[in-house]
Amino acid sequence: MNSKAIIFFSILFLFALLLIVVYLNSTDPFKNRPSQKAQTAGQEASNPHAHDPGLTLFEQNCASCHGPMGQGKGRYPALLNNRLSVDQIKAIIHKGKGEMPPFPKFKDQDLTILAQFVRRLQ
Repeated sequence: MNSKAIIFFSILFLFALLLIVVYLNSTDPFKNRPSQKAQTAGQEASNPHAHDPGLTLFEQNCASCHGPMGQGKGRYPALLNNRLSVDQIKAIIHKGKGEMPPFPKFKDQDLTILAQFVRRLQ
């Protein structure tokens, strides 16, 4: 190959790489994910779930099936913008529904915290 072709393909490669990076940065589904590991006070103030015990319960018990942000995953439904009451959500978590198994292990206080968190998912 001559040097003009090498330069052309190098520029083309760099341009394609730039487009991929811009695309991935703008479509990252975890970009705004609530996290308990906020590193600065400014980050914690901007994250309403930073110290939410409901988030911890959700990550430990629900995220593996319903996705890290409750967006649904495979055959498991999304939990976002649901219209169920906290009591209805508590009943589903405690007794199960459809393919979802029951989770009777929760103390009532933890069950309420988790149900309130799921109710707030948007």
